[in-house]
Amino acid sequence: MDGRGFVSIIKFIIGAMAIVFTRLMATCIGEYYKRRLAFCGEDVLFYPGVSIVMPKTISIGSHSHLGERCHLRGGGQVVIGEWCQIANNVIIASGNHPIDGGHYYGKAVFKDILIGNNIWIGSGAIILPGVTIGDNSVIAAGAVVTRPVEANVVVAGVPARVVGIVPLTDGTNDATKG
Repeated sequence: MDGRGFVSIIKFIIGAMAIVFTRLMATCIGEYYKRRLAFCGEDVLFYPGVSIVMPKTISIGSHSHLGERCHLRGGGQVVIGEWCQIANNVIIASGNHPIDGGHYYGKAVFKDILIGNNIWIGSGAIILPGVTIGDNSVIAAGAVVTRPVEANVVVAGVPARVVGIVPLTDGTNDATKG
């Protein structure tokens, strides 16, 4: 075996070890948070760097994944449905400061966040207090969601607005009716 073949084998081994280490870290992080959340379904995956504040007010449905460096801030109820894919660097925050001319320090108001089933939230999106996201919707990367999102739509932008419809596999779509 020449030097290039040996280097290739070493690179392969290091890559495989990195994958195993990442999965191991995700499992450890997941077990840590699963014990602290209000509810956590089956097959929920927490990638490295996920942070959760006030976990007793957060519920996550089965088969949902939270990507690297996601930040969930409870206080108000945060409910994430089943089969949700939440990409890296997403912020879901149920708290805010009242804008009343007074000091912001020590004052917070909380509103619930409800995220339906089969939601895809793209990288860097921000979900703000009081938002409800309907089933089968997509939140584009970098979107800032400040208002409720209907089911079966794609939203993008700052603030997020509907930019498309999610076609359902049976060819129907309730969002296009009415």
